[in-house]
Amino acid sequence: MFYELQKTQPKSLLLLVGEGQLKRSIEKKVKSLGLTKKVRFLGVREDIPNLLHAMDLFLFPSLFEGLPVVLVEAQAAGVQCLVSNSITKESDITGSLGFMSLKESPEKWTQKILSMSYKHSENIDLMTKKGYDTTANAKWLADFYTQYHPENQTLAGGF
Repeated sequence: MFYELQKTQPKSLLLLVGEGQLKRSIEKKVKSLGLTKKVRFLGVREDIPNLLHAMDLFLFPSLFEGLPVVLVEAQAAGVQCLVSNSITKESDITGSLGFMSLKESPEKWTQKILSMSYKHSENIDLMTKKGYDTTANAKWLADFYTQYHPENQTLAGGF
């Protein structure tokens, strides 16, 4: 996909974050396509929010996923996301994910990428309303455990 995108957007840069079994074969493919100056292998990182804010678009062409945490993070950062349709629809927390089949050609993926807007939108309030708030979830969890009564193995309130 990125090779196709480079044909029309030669200034674009691909950031690959994380590690995996396919890294060596991807590095070979990048080299064979002459993209070594355009692709950055960033490895495992702790500065994901900074990287997400630097991105114009987040691509997630995964074969198998449930609810990927990284898609939650990308949506919270307000990055436009294009994901494979093998990703569960519940991942679309903000209603802004673009879904596309991996059976589509790289040219069609490129067309879709080029048709998407590259503006970041503020999604913090929406994410909080949908239950993705660490402070609220930590409070709920603390309340849950403080209501637990080990002597009868039930929770206060009859749970």
